[in-house]
Amino acid sequence: MSNSVPGPVYGDTTGAFEFAVELANAWDAGLYAFEGTAGSTVEVAIDGPGDGLLAVVGPAGVVMAVDDTSEGGESGVVELPVDGPYLVVVGDYAAEPSEAVAFTLTSSVELSPFHDPDDGQSLEIGEPLAAVIDYQWDVDWYELPLEQGDTVVVWTEAIAADTAVHVGYEGAGFAEMAWDDDSGPAVLRNSKNAWLYYTAPISGTYQVVVDGLEEAGDGYFVGVDYADLSEVPLAGEAPSGPGSSGDPDFPVDYLYDLRFDVGPGTTWRKLFDVFEPAEQDCIRQEFDGSLEDVLASEVLGEPNEDEFAGILLCLGQENATEAFISALVGNPGRPGATFDLEDVACLREVFAGDDGAAFLTSLITREPPDEDLGAVVLAFLWCFPD
Repeated sequence: MSNSVPGPVYGDTTGAFEFAVELANAWDAGLYAFEGTAGSTVEVAIDGPGDGLLAVVGPAGVVMAVDDTSEGGESGVVELPVDGPYLVVVGDYAAEPSEAVAFTLTSSVELSPFHDPDDGQSLEIGEPLAAVIDYQWDVDWYELPLEQGDTVVVWTEAIAADTAVHVGYEGAGFAEMAWDDDSGPAVLRNSKNAWLYYTAPISGTYQVVVDGLEEAGDGYFVGVDYADLSEVPLAGEAPSGPGSSGDPDFPVDYLYDLRFDVGPGTTWRKLFDVFEPAEQDCIRQEFDGSLEDVLASEVLGEPNEDEFAGILLCLGQENATEAFISALVGNPGRPGATFDLEDVACLREVFAGDDGAAFLTSLITREPPDEDLGAVVLAFLWCFPD
């Protein structure tokens, strides 16, 4: 019997002040850990050909410093507020999901690589894997070999974790990747599992990406099985999950899995009729005699900002989030308002929870967000890789 001690899974004890960070794809991240002392100052920087993102994350998952400018090298200097473990996160705003990129990371403190053992594993049909959402923003990616015409169901299962799955072939763009969030059966009442039907358009190795949507530390299973063809949605039916159809003739709400039935010319009247009674009463009190005029304005055109805010502030978090996203997605006239499935899914994640609700309110009212919402602001910026 061997008495050897197994090596570390997540990291190693090799410390250095400079690392070559190689990111395999858009989902990959370079993670480097250090023990921080309250009151000390840390400086980090990355340099490379890509549009990188650099963050220092504190012991409680709070972003302490961020640089994600689109030009030049990224750098940050931060004074550490407490003793404890910190992470330096290096990411990339990749133009394509399979795009690989390399950066040089330098630091004023000694860093140790932090490895996510889930990333890069091979998925086999009928052989599920167990994995963990290791840290805030953790995205695990796997490789899956498929033959052209294979129809499979890609699923996640967890008791507490909320996960989404993405599937795409080598060379696929973000808009060509299929996606699903909560279509799977729940293990318990509050569990949220993904369930995505997918037919391989070509033979090759596919990326299966599992996105952890909530807090770190939760485990999940991910698996792939051949689909029961009698259960696969027929052409012309609503997709089984957002992104599962590339048909440009699907309405906007199908393409983006929006809650509200929206399209060009949709008015607030159409949305008002499906709001909760308490939300409708609040809107009536807000606009009084001018309500009908307000409701007749186009929600997906260029809205009056005061009226736009007045309606959204009357809504509960769920409806406010969906109405806000619907207005963004359906308003091509706004500068930079080009959205894909990834953006919509990402925005839903950002606006979830108490901090997400506070940040959404700041966007609606056009007020600067509180300083303690730094992690949410960073997550919002991650939603727009272009």
